[in-house]
Amino acid sequence: MVRDGLLKESPYVPDKFVVKRPEQKTAYLDEEEIERIIKFRPKLSDKMKVNADRFLFSCYTGFRYSDMVSVRWSDVKSNGTITKRMVKTRLF
Repeated sequence: MVRDGLLKESPYVPDKFVVKRPEQKTAYLDEEEIERIIKFRPKLSDKMKVNADRFLFSCYTGFRYSDMVSVRWSDVKSNGTITKRMVKTRLF
């Protein structure tokens, strides 16, 4: 808008415009809650079992969802370890 001559200056100057983010509270599952998911898994539909498996895999490995779904068999080594370059996306 400034470039097109419609505004003299940008209204989004840092000292005039501040984005307030809500306070975030991180929630964690304890081992008992994870065990309850594992015990409930047989009662799920096939599609929900896949989702539960993905969630549990992420719980045990610490992988983000985006990294977990991109794991390939070639990332799994003969000793059972997973070698994967994790990717973090920028929010802004």
